[in-house]
Parts: sequence; structure tokens; C-alpha cells
Amino acid sequence: MKVYTNNPEFSREYFELNNSITECKIQDDLWTNEFIKSSNISSYIVPDNFWEYSLVTEYSESSQFDTLIRLINKKSYLPDKLVCLAGYGKKFHGFRNRPWESTLGNIHLSCYFRPQMESQMVGLGFTILAAVSVIDTLDSIDFLNGIAMIKWVNDIVVDNKKICGVIAQNQVQGQKVTDAVVGIGLNVEKSPVISPTSFVPGATCINDLTVRKYKAGEINQILLSNLAKNYVLLINQGFKPLLEKYKSRSLILNNHVEIWSDPQDSDPLLEHEGIVCDIGDYLELYLAGIKSPITSGRLVYNKKVK
Repeated sequence: MKVYTNNPEFSREYFELNNSITECKIQDDLWTNEFIKSSNISSYIVPDNFWEYSLVTEYSESSQFDTLIRLINKKSYLPDKLVCLAGYGKKFHGFRNRPWESTLGNIHLSCYFRPQMESQMVGLGFTILAAVSVIDTLDSIDFLNGIAMIKWVNDIVVDNKKICGVIAQNQVQGQKVTDAVVGIGLNVEKSPVISPTSFVPGATCINDLTVRKYKAGEINQILLSNLAKNYVLLINQGFKPLLEKYKSRSLILNNHVEIWSDPQDSDPLLEHEGIVCDIGDYLELYLAGIKSPITSGRLVYNKKVK
């Protein structure tokens, strides 16, 4: 994997660069300038069997996820299996552009793929890919194995406190998914300060939950490995195996929930409530006693049904 960075010292926190790695200045690959605003970009080669390129910057003026989407829409060249990392920055966001507080010491990751897969094999597979890969990563950490859960549709929580949010977007041409972008914000070293709501009661981070204190770079390596593993599974077998993993770690299956209208649209209104009896192929919710599946809204998790 070739690593591009305007801050080699910072990039070393995320990729182990040994003495065989040489630094060089580059003049080509102009797409890097869309992500790293610097005239002094260094490149390194890091052994990796999956990822092709990584762009690492300590600070980003804008969301790297949004930059990837913009370049896809412009039909600009982007290399497959591209990783974008930022220590912190501006305009970072989660699902439906809800602001995401970026804090140095946490992971702010966007990945680009060119899957060329039939769309019916993908579904919402990239959202599922991101969520399951985070669960796999947290399961590998002492004291966290088996305790993180997925809160519909794209939050990872521990004790109902948000530790991670994921987003994904696909580009479809004809019957094929040609481009896909995944975004992951994972709290590692610091818990963001948030105003609690019924939708997000609190926030936490890995180091609030473990005895050993981890660095974002160490967790990022595990996360990238899990993303690679699960991407291969998605490509080879479609979204169904990942969906089963997603459902097995669902916070809300067999539990009572409330579904509210999105407060971004207007004042939130309670639209549905009941026990979640299933999650469909496209992550739609099926509530007991409600005929139509639920595909949108904000969820309030209530309690375990005994």
C-alpha cells in the first residue's frame, strides 16, 4: 500500500513504518490534492495484501467522505481500495448529515471501493459491512468481546452509549454497483461531549471501557483488517452472511422501540412503537402488530422484553 501524507510523524501512528521504508516527494497523482491541502506531500510504501492506497492527514478542512462522493459524481479517477484518514477536521458528519464531533485520538475513516457487483447482491451491504467490521474490531479488544451492539440503523453502542457511527453510499450504473464509499467514526481515546437525547443518551470510547489504554492507530489497523476480510465476504457471497452477523448483534431485535419522525424535518413526532420482530434484507424494521415495514425515522430503544 502506498501511503500519502503531509505529516509523516502523524501517519506513523496509523501505519508502522520500518527502516526499509523510504520517503519521497511526488508530483503526480493529483487526486491526492483533493484530500491533502499541501504542496509538500510525502509517500511511503507499507506492506499490505489488500489496501492499495492511503491518504493520511492530521487535519482536514472538510469531510473526506463528502470529497469521495463529489469525485465519484464528477467521474474523477479514484483508485480502488483507497483509505482516507484524518485526525480531526471540519464538517464531519454521520447519517443524514448529522454533525459528528471530530476529536484527535479517535478514528475518522473513509474508504472507497470499486466493487462492480450486481446491485441485488449488494443491497445495503456496505452499511452492514461497516457496522459488522466495527463489531469485529471491538470484539478483539479485552473486556469488550461480545458487549457492543448495533442500534438501528447505523450506530454502534455499549450500554446504550454511542461509541461509533457508520455511513455508506453506492453509485449504481445499470444493474451494477460501480462505486461505494464507507465512512466510520469510532471513539478510541476520547468520548465526545454531547447533549444527551432520547435518540443518543450518551457517548463513550474504547479507553473508557478498558484497563489498557489504546491508541487510535492500533485500533485502526485492526479495523482495516476486518473491513478487508468482510469486503471479500461481501464480494464472494453477497450481503446475506453479513446481514446475519448484523442481526445477531442487533440491540433492538425482540425489544420494544419507538420510531420518531426525523427532527431534521420538523419537530419529532412519535410514529410507531412496538416490539421488533425482524430486520429485513434492506434493514427495514418489522414491528409486531404493524403490517408495513419501517424504513426511516429515528429510533428510541426502551427495554429488553423478557
